[in-house]
Amino acid sequence: MDRIAIVLAIVGIVTAWYFWQCSEWNKEIADSYRDLYLGVLEDYNKLYSKYISLYYNHTNITKKYQTAVANLNESRKEIKRLKETIKELESNYTELKEKYQEFVRIVATSDKIRKYASKKEIKEFLLVDDTDEMEYNRTTWNCVDYTNLLIRKLLRKGIFACGATVVFEEGAHEIVAFKTEDGKLYYIEGQSDEIIPGDKLKVGENYCKLLGIDCNWTIKKISSCFYISTYDE
Repeated sequence: MDRIAIVLAIVGIVTAWYFWQCSEWNKEIADSYRDLYLGVLEDYNKLYSKYISLYYNHTNITKKYQTAVANLNESRKEIKRLKETIKELESNYTELKEKYQEFVRIVATSDKIRKYASKKEIKEFLLVDDTDEMEYNRTTWNCVDYTNLLIRKLLRKGIFACGATVVFEEGAHEIVAFKTEDGKLYYIEGQSDEIIPGDKLKVGENYCKLLGIDCNWTIKKISSCFYISTYDE
């Protein structure tokens, strides 16, 4: 009997020890899985935050792209309209230029218009003339308008003058040309009333330097009813 009790006691102890070891082992496994879960959860939260950030960036970029496409389409329409306007203006310019040249020819051959004027007379005219006070605007009131207005006013005084085109590397500029009785050629800058001697306004010169202003417009060609650099030089 004692032996049976002893055996049962031993079996009980071994069983208890076994279950205690199993519980400790299960606890280690549980702790391991918990740590793994927490690590995965942390990585998930980081990835989710990046996803949200990328999603908003994608949304904003998509909106900007759609706006850019809309602006591009509108710009293309505007360019098309401007090209049509430029084409129309070029046609009008050609027509006006032909009429202007015919007008110059008629005026130049008229007995009522003096072909020459003294430099003093031109200076006195410019002192009281207010053409240079007109406000410049590239599209509505530019160098061509200053020039044409001065020519019209000089014609009213019975003095012949004509427009002169000064061509630069990029673009061109319109001024007034007139001659004195001794045959000397002069030019008038309509925006400042500056009188420029013809022997100073030559191909290769810096037009800005002649006016005393800070820019660099090298003259490539001069063309007027009095003088055309391409033919004369």
